[in-house]
Amino acid sequence: MIAQFEGFEINPVHRGDAWKICNFCVANADRLKRFFPKTLEQNLTPTLSQIFVEKKVKQFENKEEFLFTLKETETRNLVGLIYLKELNWDSMQGEYAYCVDYTYKGNGLITKAISALNNYSINTLHLKTVKIIAHKSNKASVNVALNNDFTWVKTIKQGFTPNVGGMAIFAGLLLANQYLLFYFFDSFQNFEISSEFELQIKSYILITAGTIIMFVMGLLDDISGLSSYFRFIVQVIIAFTLAYIGDLRIDN
Repeated sequence: MIAQFEGFEINPVHRGDAWKICNFCVANADRLKRFFPKTLEQNLTPTLSQIFVEKKVKQFENKEEFLFTLKETETRNLVGLIYLKELNWDSMQGEYAYCVDYTYKGNGLITKAISALNNYSINTLHLKTVKIIAHKSNKASVNVALNNDFTWVKTIKQGFTPNVGGMAIFAGLLLANQYLLFYFFDSFQNFEISSEFELQIKSYILITAGTIIMFVMGLLDDISGLSSYFRFIVQVIIAFTLAYIGDLRIDN
């Protein structure tokens, strides 16, 4: 055990943590994908988490990077992860990175954990300088640094940019889809349109509109982070519109 405080404890990651880390990452995916995308990607399944933990245990043993788990002492529930990374043993420097379960957000848990871990970093590892790099939009992380008397040094102009991959694929599929639609109407100008065909066209337009809305919402979520409740409501509205107004059904 590295540290213990107020019913919580900090421990080095070990091989038995894989399942708990996987569950933690999946449960906090909305938050992790903005600031810990690589950790999330490597812990989406128990198998991936086992590989991830094996790697982190070796890095811990080799003093390349330290990953600590933050758990409830009584229940052993995993409530947070703390990295001590970017280690430079020549200058004796390191950097903290941390994430906490959404149920503990805003209650000062990470602030207390970093305070407890500082003793280990300074007195055991003999680090002279430990940094916290926080995006200005991540106010909780900024407050952790301020509450632990970290000194602001500088603002980094370039930092982590949320993943907006898939834009080109989406645009290509949308343009190809529209081209086929316009080609059909241009080639069959005298085509007699039945009521069933009109319904199919209406459904097609609604599906396309819904897809565009979902894409824009995902893009905004990647950039600034949207509430999961807001995204859920929008998804329900789109599904209701397709089923009720578009009369879209799944048959055998």
